[in-house]
Amino acid sequence: MALYLTLGVFALLVIGFISQKFPLGAVALTCVTILYLTGVLTFEEAYGNFANDNVILVGAMFILSAAIAKTPIVEKINLAIVKHAGGSGRRVVFFFLLATAILMQFIVPTACITMLLPFCLIMDANGTCPRTKSLYAVTTAAFMWQGVAPLAMGVGLTAQVNSFVEAGGGVGTATLTDRLIIGLLPAIIGSLVLLFISYKLLPDAPSQELSTDVEVKETKEVRATTLQDKIIYVVFVLTMICMFVLPMGMYEIAVIPVVGCLVIALTGCMSKKEIASSLNVDILFMLVGLLGLSTALENSGAAQLIADFIVSIIGADTHPFIVLAIFYFVANIVSQAFSNTGTMALLIPLMTTTCMTMGIDPVPVAMAVAYGANADSLLPMGSPGMAICFGSGGFKFTDLLLPGITLMLIYGFSTVAMTYLTYFIL
Repeated sequence: MALYLTLGVFALLVIGFISQKFPLGAVALTCVTILYLTGVLTFEEAYGNFANDNVILVGAMFILSAAIAKTPIVEKINLAIVKHAGGSGRRVVFFFLLATAILMQFIVPTACITMLLPFCLIMDANGTCPRTKSLYAVTTAAFMWQGVAPLAMGVGLTAQVNSFVEAGGGVGTATLTDRLIIGLLPAIIGSLVLLFISYKLLPDAPSQELSTDVEVKETKEVRATTLQDKIIYVVFVLTMICMFVLPMGMYEIAVIPVVGCLVIALTGCMSKKEIASSLNVDILFMLVGLLGLSTALENSGAAQLIADFIVSIIGADTHPFIVLAIFYFVANIVSQAFSNTGTMALLIPLMTTTCMTMGIDPVPVAMAVAYGANADSLLPMGSPGMAICFGSGGFKFTDLLLPGITLMLIYGFSTVAMTYLTYFIL
């Protein structure tokens, strides 16, 4: 019974998101409330995600982004980008892609997206580059460039893949070099797709009204920097540095921007009204609801049912390239609705068992699954980053069908090809 209730509520969520007739946060919270009232979810599972680290991280980064947005640095960056872009929106997107590629070697996608969000909005407000183009490019590039270099994020993601392989009975032998070789070229190709194809396919303006927006006045001269501005700069820089350098597992990463927000509040750099208005409650409520629904999908057996079906149709005598492609795109499709980590935790152990039965090394397939699970580009349910993209970009589901599927296919096949070349040819 829980399985059918969960699938029905999931269908209700999809319909609610597609219709755009109700706030996304209200739709998501309604769905988890139904699941709680019908006994599919416990109270903790339904509403405990208000304390989820991703929700706290997003909320804190909204405040820090708003703090930075009120300082002269935004005006300076705005004028510099406009000067170097020469009025070209595509050049603005290029600068954002370059910044994203660098940041994603050190921090998680959600933090990167919320860091660049105010700059995307300010470029939109002054007419230089529509937020629909810059924000989608930043969001999807964040997933493609995540941990490609053998640095902080790459270490954690590689270890995660190895642990999931071992959970399935295999031996995790993925290395940082493997991740770099596999991920670099597809990330470059995907970025070029965003710059030259997606840029044309995306709408020039939001398709729905936005509850909050950034007011930007055309500025010829930058105002003087105050003491409060300097405090905000120091807090923001120290927050980013701590997110880069603090050892993984020492603290939850979400507490770092929270400390920054507390300093900004206690020093009077932002008023209570400014802090409250900077929080996009609709996005935060949507994240809470989506996380609860993801739990229901996993607990009810819906995710397992889908995974078992895919495994059953692969067969025992399939070429490694076909196995890689199947598992990559299964992970990619499933992760549009489930959490990225949940998708890997579900599929990689199943894939490991299947590959060992077929006599195929499970590690390359696990790497393909990891890349596929993190390549969100279509729906807001799969990750906080895409939820922010939908909420702040004013997208409707139909806006991203063509650019999203195009990016999924080109980036996906290039990743599968590089994985096959790395492990089975070279």
